[in-house]
Parts: sequence; C-alpha cells; structure tokens
Amino acid sequence: MINKEVNKKQNFGDAQDNVDRMAEMLITMSFSSADIGIYSDTNLEFGKLLFSTLVKFEYLIDFLTSNNEYKYLQDALYSTFEESDIAGLKKQVKLLFAALLNLKLNNGYKLRLEEVDKIRFLKSLASAEIEESPDFTNLKNYPIYQIDEDTFSIVDFFFVVDKFFKSVRFILKDAYNKHHNLKPKDGSFFGFYNTKFSEEFLMEKVLDEIFWLFRSDGATCFGQTVPL
Repeated sequence: MINKEVNKKQNFGDAQDNVDRMAEMLITMSFSSADIGIYSDTNLEFGKLLFSTLVKFEYLIDFLTSNNEYKYLQDALYSTFEESDIAGLKKQVKLLFAALLNLKLNNGYKLRLEEVDKIRFLKSLASAEIEESPDFTNLKNYPIYQIDEDTFSIVDFFFVVDKFFKSVRFILKDAYNKHHNLKPKDGSFFGFYNTKFSEEFLMEKVLDEIFWLFRSDGATCFGQTVPL
C-alpha cells in the first residue's frame, strides 16, 4: 500500500533533459519492487526469464508457421520489428537475448552496433526521447534508449525481454482484429490465443519435452522415437 501511494503521488516535475527524466523514472520504478529484494542479485532470475521467454517465443513462431491461415499474424509480427520475414526476426531476437545476458552478467548497459540489420532491429525497440507516463507505458513500448545512430542504452532489461512475451500478444491482437473486421477493443483474440496456442499447441509441446509419450509405434521423448 505504501509503495502504491508513493508511486501515485510521485511528481516528475518539469525536467527537460532526457538523462534527468530517465533517472527520475528509474527511481520511481524501484519503489514497486523494493520490498521483495530483487536488487540484491537479479542475474539468476533474469537468466531464467531469458531462457523461458526465448523458448516460448520460438514455440509461438512454430505455431504461426504451422498453418497458412496465420500468415497475416506472421506478417504483422515481423514487420513490427522492421524485419522482412519471420526467420529474420527469430535470428535478431536470439542475438539480442545473447547480448542482454552478456551485458547483465558484466554490469553493462550500452550497446554499440555496426551491422545495419541489428541497428534497424534495435531502432524498433528504442526511442530517442524519454517520455513521462504514470504506468510507464512508453518505457514498456520502448525499453531501449537510442543515444546516437549506432549506440543504444538498455533502460530496463526485464522490459526488453517482456517485449517478446506479453507485448507480442497485443501486436497479434491488433492484426487479428483488423483481419476479422473487429473493433479495436474486441477481446476475441485472447480466446483464440489461449485456446489454439497456449492450450492446444504450447502445452502439448512443453509436455512432449518433459514426459515420455507412449504410442503404438514406440515412445517419443525430447523429439526422439524409441521403439518399445
């Protein structure tokens, strides 16, 4: 309750400098999680989040490419991140996650890039302005700060990873509603997502990786079939 009231009453003032705004926002953000001690050592938690998010993201791509009816969802996803195809997006996400882990373990926060494709991809996640918002919506949308043409600063590691977990659902929702001529606030997509992907596709894939599935032609475990 105390943290809630502090965040509610926090006033950023009239700071014009981006660095000042960033500092003020990060200080305010720390109130919401200061009680649970996550600032002592977040490397292990971050590593787990990174791995689980990457696995789920790859399963999502597998799902979208499993049926031609979902091609419009593929197109919406990779084009949002300035990629020309789903394979390019998958590659860039892996490279980004590897870079994030390296920075986190070495207490770094700045990325300087040379490759045009990497710069283009990071620009889709970055902003050159730090905008104030009570619920950090802009920071969640753009968790990377663009310092100059080829230099970027990670504002919040967890928000960057979350772009490929929670945020992708809303990217797909917008494409789904547009494709089916639904109103922007229509929530039908989440029923489709939870049933077709989370329950029928993702859950089955995860269980396949954990348990032996006994079938008439043998047992399948970790993608390998063993004759019985």
